[in-house]
Amino acid sequence: MELAIKRSEHEKIRKLLFSNDTGKRYLAVVLCEALEEQKVIKLTNLEKLYVKGLYDSESEVSFCAGCAFFESHSFRDLLGEHTRFGEEARKWAFKKVSRSNSNYNHKS
Repeated sequence: MELAIKRSEHEKIRKLLFSNDTGKRYLAVVLCEALEEQKVIKLTNLEKLYVKGLYDSESEVSFCAGCAFFESHSFRDLLGEHTRFGEEARKWAFKKVSRSNSNYNHKS
């Protein structure tokens, strides 16, 4: 995911919206929303509809750090506007996308 962001491989990130891996799908949602907000991409109506459905989804996304930490939360909880995870993920995505665009623009 990091490499796709650095290389501005937006299509790869968009495809992850439909990944079987819920973690990748979650990150793709926050990244695609940040990319669209910064007018780097325009999500299709199908992508927007799918993302909207994830906001209400009870499907679980798991987080782990080796054997020491494991948590699982629903998309609804993670994507909610006023949740710690939602706010932190949006900050992370916005920062990554901004940095990527800045690097891309300096190379042009």
